[in-house]
Amino acid sequence: MHKTLNLLLRPLFLLCMLGGLPASAQSLSGDAESSTDVRDAEYAPMQCPWCEPPESPDPPSVPILHGYEINLPLLRMDMLPPGWMLMPVGYGDGHIWPISGDYRADMNWGGGNVVFNAIKDSWYDAHDFYHGRIVTIVDPGTSYVPIAQVMGYYENVDPGLVRGSVEMIIPNQPDLPDPAQGQVVVALQVQTPTDWRDVATSSVIHITNIRQMHEIEATIAPYQNVRFEVRVKAHPSNANKYMLWKVRMFGAECYPDFFNNAQCL
Repeated sequence: MHKTLNLLLRPLFLLCMLGGLPASAQSLSGDAESSTDVRDAEYAPMQCPWCEPPESPDPPSVPILHGYEINLPLLRMDMLPPGWMLMPVGYGDGHIWPISGDYRADMNWGGGNVVFNAIKDSWYDAHDFYHGRIVTIVDPGTSYVPIAQVMGYYENVDPGLVRGSVEMIIPNQPDLPDPAQGQVVVALQVQTPTDWRDVATSSVIHITNIRQMHEIEATIAPYQNVRFEVRVKAHPSNANKYMLWKVRMFGAECYPDFFNNAQCL
């Protein structure tokens, strides 16, 4: 009987998923939160750190969408982090500047969600998303330096898939002696009692002035903090600039099928 009921319920569950209904809220760590629909993640409003109250009287009885997406609102002027402002120049466009007047500062939304060393070259275009950009700078050196991080809490029944991605370029820079090129590492990390440990990394040796997407995925054990980090190789003698458009992390959720030994649906 249970197996028969399970077979009847699964098509209904899949139909609900395909219907594109809003996702049930997922709990996250930090102040940057999940979108309500992964299809509209770039512009979906950020919600609360714990999107569903612990004692919600009417929790959703049927899960609608597998997973959540945390997307840094890089070019959302209504969601600029504390200490940042839009300096308008007309037609809705403008510079994205630190309120302090400094040339550079971290864009920190809290909870481990941050772009490091963003600079006054950052720009907002109200009419074309890709005419805007968040620009970061990396000082001369020989090591890999983080330029962006996204952090969430992975809550699941079983280990599951987590994926991070970044859309970026290294623009042509007249002060550099060579054509624009750089190296980038994207990593998924879990938190240990003392630090963060890489679970999976992917290295791109030559990143150029052509806009490109880099991503990494890994299977993560449940009930722990997980972080997506973007690192770049510092130039030995010059400061490098990087442009960012999207930095995001997707965490697959498991919905237990209690008719089948609590296996994930």
